[in-house]
Amino acid sequence: MTDASEAADLLTTLLDQERTIQFDSFDFGDSWAVGSRLVELGTLRGHPIAVSITFGDQRVFHAALPGSSADNDAWLENKFRVVRRFANSSFAVGTRFRSLGRDFRTASNLDPATHAAHGGPSRCGYAGR
Repeated sequence: MTDASEAADLLTTLLDQERTIQFDSFDFGDSWAVGSRLVELGTLRGHPIAVSITFGDQRVFHAALPGSSADNDAWLENKFRVVRRFANSSFAVGTRFRSLGRDFRTASNLDPATHAAHGGPSRCGYAGR
């Protein structure tokens, strides 16, 4: 299987998950509960994470654990820009480009310093998985 065909298979899964794994509702209290749980799990596991939840342009939850840095915050903002622009998760957007045999950073015509189409955590600042 080629990288593009593997990415196409993964993209199908990701888009299906986006359609089917939904909250019935999600408000400020829910953002606190979800964000707090992520912080609790990150703390228990010793992960140097930053967690941010936004409603549109309003940040309704943010926390940074020891070992994280301002780079994590910038990474989250770059991923949020991609989500707002493409209306899909940043991981799905990057996977869509890979399924077409294209590199998001060059093919999107968006500044890679402000837009990140990756899933998961940043590694060493701006290299996602």
